[in-house]
Amino acid sequence: MTVLTGAVRYGQGNLPETNAEKTLSAGGFAATPAETGHWVSFEDDTVIQVTGVGPWNITYLDPRDDPRAAQR
Repeated sequence: MTVLTGAVRYGQGNLPETNAEKTLSAGGFAATPAETGHWVSFEDDTVIQVTGVGPWNITYLDPRDDPRAAQR
């Protein structure tokens, strides 16, 4: 993930832990190995670029955050 504009709070693990978060600002980059849990959060408008080798999937920790649920 590359942060193009704005800022991202990012961490690795299966549950969000604020003491393990890093803040990435524009130009920042993070790589996560396959099958590794991670989280991101945003305070303001932010643009990110996600690049990976597929197939890949997004699993939301809280299903209410999944925008695909609104389509059902």
